[in-house]
Amino acid sequence: KKETFYEGNPDWWLWNFGDGNTSTQKDPVHTYMQAGTYTVTLTLRNLEAGMGSEATQTVPSMFTFAGTAVYNTSAVANWNQPSYNLFGDAAFDSDMNIGGLQPVEIVVFNDEPVMVAANVSFTNTTFRPPTGNPTWGGLQFSGSFAASLSGCTIRGAEVPIRITSGNPAILNTQIATVDTLNQLGETGLLIEGEASPTLSNLEIISYRNGVVVENLSRTRVSTPTLTNVRVRNSTQSSRTDEDRSTGITVKGDADLSMDDVVVDNFDTGIRFENTSLATTTTPTLTNVRVRNSTQSIRTDSFGTIGIQISGNVFPALSDVEIEDVQTGIAYTDAISLPRETPTLTNVRVRNSTQSIRSESTGALFSNVSSVALDDCEFDGFSQGMVISTDDTRAVSTPTLTNVRVRNSTQSSRNSTSVGLDISGDVIMGMYDSIVDDYDLGIRYNGGAQSTRLSTPTLTNVRVRNSTQSSRNLRTGIQLIDLIDIVMENDSIVGYHTGLEITTTESRTVSTPTLTNVRVRNSTQSTRDENVGFFLGEGVAGILEQSYVEGASVGILIAQGNQTLLIRNLIKNCEIGIRA
Repeated sequence: KKETFYEGNPDWWLWNFGDGNTSTQKDPVHTYMQAGTYTVTLTLRNLEAGMGSEATQTVPSMFTFAGTAVYNTSAVANWNQPSYNLFGDAAFDSDMNIGGLQPVEIVVFNDEPVMVAANVSFTNTTFRPPTGNPTWGGLQFSGSFAASLSGCTIRGAEVPIRITSGNPAILNTQIATVDTLNQLGETGLLIEGEASPTLSNLEIISYRNGVVVENLSRTRVSTPTLTNVRVRNSTQSSRTDEDRSTGITVKGDADLSMDDVVVDNFDTGIRFENTSLATTTTPTLTNVRVRNSTQSIRTDSFGTIGIQISGNVFPALSDVEIEDVQTGIAYTDAISLPRETPTLTNVRVRNSTQSIRSESTGALFSNVSSVALDDCEFDGFSQGMVISTDDTRAVSTPTLTNVRVRNSTQSSRNSTSVGLDISGDVIMGMYDSIVDDYDLGIRYNGGAQSTRLSTPTLTNVRVRNSTQSSRNLRTGIQLIDLIDIVMENDSIVGYHTGLEITTTESRTVSTPTLTNVRVRNSTQSTRDENVGFFLGEGVAGILEQSYVEGASVGILIAQGNQTLLIRNLIKNCEIGIRA
């Protein structure tokens, strides 16, 4: 800080910095090598005027510094001081232990990364930028060394930890910005290449990209592990298309293992991407929670996504929860030969009824060759699940067991809500599942150009609509252009049209087999000309031992229909059968 100590025109300066060092420069830069309090003296002269012009100003205790200056880390015999100031291109390139029972603080005066290329153990150590400087370069680990961080804090780094090779252990560590209410534009933790570190009890706060794992080497799959990791973002920041945030990103050949992981308030919670046609990756997610605040402002055009998966990625998800996002799970373009089967077990995707989302999707599977869902729930989305394929290389064969798709009866719907929307060459097996309170419970469209002799199956499926909501022209199950389908022990309750089977292509004949399918309508609701079963033109299947109750027309048969009716019960309908 410059002060006015004199009058006149000095042309000679002598600084005494109080540590035995002096300078005759007008505006010197001086580094204090030891912590302490220093008294600074400045003497001024005008050489032409002689000694009589000399003036001296002393400022007692002008500077107080904490920390020992370090230019060469190897020169420090014992890191036993409470504070150190790291200058220049200092690197940790020799084996050492830093910190321990007593905490150590390292203030880094460098915008470039500090290299860690040795067996270095950091314990109970805090890294931060100098006061007044919001960022520094972070730590970069390289080489096959047994480096580790334990009980450490890293604040205000552009990229706090970057691991380019080796398998360091990052344990009980917090990574945060200086101001945790604002994002930094970089990544909290970056893992590159074949590095396979162990991350445990880790917290990352307010980085636009929390964790990024990127292995594009195509030579060996990396296997990082994340256990008890928390990645959090500020809910107060607005987000546009240009600065979308992602909690955890995995690209390329990385079989990431995640257990007990929480991702909070990111535009995309977790993202997997593998564009390689030669390799497949099989990440594992167990006890993972992706949550979004309903109070946060997002002005982008893409909406929020819980888990996004694309390419040849075949994950195993177990005990996963996703809350308050516009799209819960988006899984696209996973066509693999030989085929892998991704699994989703005990997955819960929920949307708050208090948040405004005109269009939202619980789960989207597009061009995914196979997927198995067991004990999964999608709650509060305008589209519960969407399964589609337009890829001619393979048929999609999803299996849904004990899946529950529910919509809130309290939410207003500006467009038609669909519980389960299936289209294209999809051979689905659906068992012991429930679809509740959608305008259209299940829509299954095989496509007018479909020529595959497939047999989808719906067994013990219940599609229900609440009697408290008005329903105009709502349909429980709609089957379009399916060459064949087997439905058995299914129940449809509370729809204007219970089950509708149609074809749009004159050359296509649909031959469904319907056994013990029950359609019921509530007498409390107003429905004009409601229909239990509608069998359209080009349908020549079997309806056997089925039941319809409370409809205006029990079974409506279109011209050109050849369905065989065997031992069906029609009860309390104005018209039993109309052809």
